[in-house]
Amino acid sequence: QECLCWKGPLFIVRMSERASDLHASDVIGVLHESFESNIQTINSGPFYLYASRSVYVGKNVTFKVNGKETDLVMTINESGVCEFKGDDRFRPKSETLVALETLRKGRNEIEARINFLEKSDPTDSDPFGTTFDFWLWDKEDVVCIMDIDGTITKSDVRGVLASSIQGAVSDTASKLFSALSLSENTTGRAREQLKPVLGKDYIHDGVAEALSFLSSCDIQILYLTARPITWAAATRAFMQQVGRLSGQPLPRGAVVTTEAPTARWLTVSHEEFKTRVLVQTAALFGAGARPWVAGVGNQGSDVAAYGAAGVPPE
Repeated sequence: QECLCWKGPLFIVRMSERASDLHASDVIGVLHESFESNIQTINSGPFYLYASRSVYVGKNVTFKVNGKETDLVMTINESGVCEFKGDDRFRPKSETLVALETLRKGRNEIEARINFLEKSDPTDSDPFGTTFDFWLWDKEDVVCIMDIDGTITKSDVRGVLASSIQGAVSDTASKLFSALSLSENTTGRAREQLKPVLGKDYIHDGVAEALSFLSSCDIQILYLTARPITWAAATRAFMQQVGRLSGQPLPRGAVVTTEAPTARWLTVSHEEFKTRVLVQTAALFGAGARPWVAGVGNQGSDVAAYGAAGVPPE
């Protein structure tokens, strides 16, 4: 069990729940349509899911897409990594994705769950399940790449700290904000006290406005971070919550992390990881495609990765 207590002069919030043992990065797919032959194909990026306990080895993971059960199944291997059966361990076949009735262009909510035990109380947190997004883009879409730590946040370390506070317990930040909104007495001074903890003071001024403008121009946003996959849910929660205090939410976009768990994360080369993801993502659009309109980062490794993937230098 994990518990967070927040004590202030105006309120006390107490929550207790168990974080999920299943972790997932967002997934990107690109839709190709032939109107002459009425054929659709979907090129999918890898499904990276990780189970953090050895007791799950050999168990299956099943999926819902936008609330509807599917035939998608992955199996947890001895390293905790989830795999599809077949030649490609991490990518479902195009015809499988096209056949999904509820899959649509844009953001799709995916619910993944380990078939381990039945959930006794639907109101409890689910240690065997997690949610992530499958972003179905069109082959004509263009993309802006955004680093998170030090680029959206004011520094690499403070950004991670802010995410850890918000995401250490599933939807903690949402519950805090809900608690604040229950009483008019807690929306002034208490909200100001929470600002440095829950996000506003951790992000650069103007970032949300700039990204919102790009999104309004139908530019897809790829939030690319070298954080471990075990931080994926916390990172998504942080990205969704920071706008509640600033008054300008960050536009939704694919949040892609490394596939490495925390224990192996320190060995990951940020440049190599980001280059690989961007090259793989560009390939989803077709041979020789360069869907990038811009790449924004604060490290030399970001610049090198963006350049290697064909992002325009200016």
